[in-house]
Amino acid sequence: MRTCVSLVVPTYRTEPDHLGMLVESVDRLTLPADAFELIFVDDGSPDDTYARLQKLAAERPHTIARQIPNSGWPGRPRNVGTDQASGEYVLYLDHDDVLFPDGLEHAYAFGHRHQADVVNVKEARTKGWGWGWDTYDQDRAPAPESALADLLPLTPHKLYRRDFLREQHVRFDERRRLLWEDVRFNLLAYARGARVAVFGSRACYHWMKREAGTSTTFGVDVEEKWRNLTDLVRSSADLLPPGPRRDEVLLHLYRGRFLDRLGAWMLTARPQRLEYETERARALAEELIPERLDAGLTPPVRARSRCLRTGDLDTARRLALIERGVSASAVAVAVSWQGPRLLLTIESQLRYEGAPLILTRTADGRLQREPDAAVRAALGQDQLDFAGSADTGLLQFGLKARDTREDWHVGEPGPLALEPAGDRFVIKGRHTAAVEIGTAIFGRPLGQQPYDVSLSTTALDRRFHHAAPGPDGLVLPALIDGTAVIAYTNRSGGLSLDVGERFRTVAAGAASPDATVDLLPSDGGSVLELGVPGVHVHGCTALPGTVRLVPDDDREPVELSATLLGSDGRARIRTAAAAIAPGTYTIQVRFSGRTTKTDHTVTVRSTLSTRFRRLLHRR
Repeated sequence: MRTCVSLVVPTYRTEPDHLGMLVESVDRLTLPADAFELIFVDDGSPDDTYARLQKLAAERPHTIARQIPNSGWPGRPRNVGTDQASGEYVLYLDHDDVLFPDGLEHAYAFGHRHQADVVNVKEARTKGWGWGWDTYDQDRAPAPESALADLLPLTPHKLYRRDFLREQHVRFDERRRLLWEDVRFNLLAYARGARVAVFGSRACYHWMKREAGTSTTFGVDVEEKWRNLTDLVRSSADLLPPGPRRDEVLLHLYRGRFLDRLGAWMLTARPQRLEYETERARALAEELIPERLDAGLTPPVRARSRCLRTGDLDTARRLALIERGVSASAVAVAVSWQGPRLLLTIESQLRYEGAPLILTRTADGRLQREPDAAVRAALGQDQLDFAGSADTGLLQFGLKARDTREDWHVGEPGPLALEPAGDRFVIKGRHTAAVEIGTAIFGRPLGQQPYDVSLSTTALDRRFHHAAPGPDGLVLPALIDGTAVIAYTNRSGGLSLDVGERFRTVAAGAASPDATVDLLPSDGGSVLELGVPGVHVHGCTALPGTVRLVPDDDREPVELSATLLGSDGRARIRTAAAAIAPGTYTIQVRFSGRTTKTDHTVTVRSTLSTRFRRLLHRR
């Protein structure tokens, strides 16, 4: 079979545990083992990393281990691995990350079918909400001319067609300790006309953000950072001729690498560091970022740019304080089960320092935030005009998988709009969405793990992504087409879904005082049936467990195999038929590894003729 994908992994002093996790994830791939190869290129590690890689290569088919003299950065090892590769596509992995089992198979098929030069595969990140939120919302075939946004985020964890890399001379810069080498590589692919597909329907790559990493240590060396950033911007400007695509690249770098210094960061930065960074940013912007590009910035970021270009750090600080005070608050209005879905209704509103954010409209039609008055006085009344974005706000629910850290959109977004408040305005909205348990993830069911519900609020050119709040004390168990699901409000006040009963069990409802207890005659003895009240049921469910009958004397408890049943709109626990010795027993149930003790008792008068009673005891 031909090699579809070459997995290229640069290593340097790789932790054994991290390497083991990576290899285990490769072994779980659904892509056939003879359809991919694993290429390790060690960058002259002084420890036993290469010896471990050689052992792996000797024991595994389609695995290659090479070592090169230390180059000081991942660029050269990746190029060496690419030269060694035979796959149709190359995927670059960091040595401490992992792959999802089925993502690579489907991402490759999607890219191959559409003849994409690059497939931007869905990437999960260990920390934070909404990584790649705007990129991975759907699958997109390559457009006639791909946009830079199709490549975001600019990590190297994508599928690159090997022939495209070779024909267009797209390679990593091999200089020692070169920051943002992955950004440079992707911008080079963009400049060479890469046809980019986006594959968002299945997660492929898990970026394991750890406490330390060699690529983030530049933070303590500000001179190195700006030396590299200057080189990045100059070389990026040289990649493309003047025109919209060049402007797109420069604006992306300006917004994300320059103007972020005048946001929340400046409020805690040391004065000397702030002065140094803003002066370097101002000089580089004057050299390479035409002022006309500011028209492509949102009003708050455009105001930052004005402050940077004029050196007005006092006004920039005032604006940063205002931006820090703006937030989106949300209130859970309703959470309920309906058929196979969970309905969520939330109200959200923009606030400033805890109170509703007030906007006013000027006589000439500008829409302005009240807290910005002092900033506008310094920068000009034409600044911070939100008239073009006030009615474009959106509310979007999401799910973040707690184990695998994938982010998924839930339903369609709802509007967040400008509403009158006397002679002024506020921004607020109400949105309802449904989590379809069996089809929530691009038509696939939710996996057996907990999920945290998120809310993305986009308004006035800003996004606030946070946990969706849940009503106090909410616990809503359900049995949906063979799956146990519990919607609940977690300890942080956020709304969560426990799919598969990781932390709670639906059977715990058997302890309710409203539960019914029936002891029914059967050919094999007696069948115990406990009603489980308060459970939403859709379709049919049968989950295995046990019932334990604890006698009121010194006899051993009786263990009965049991099934948690959901059908005909009700939930109950039913044991297998068994001969039960006469006596009075307290009932315990055990499902999903959790034992629930109840106050219910059952009295067996004889093994042939039985009757039941329920006793409720106060504890």
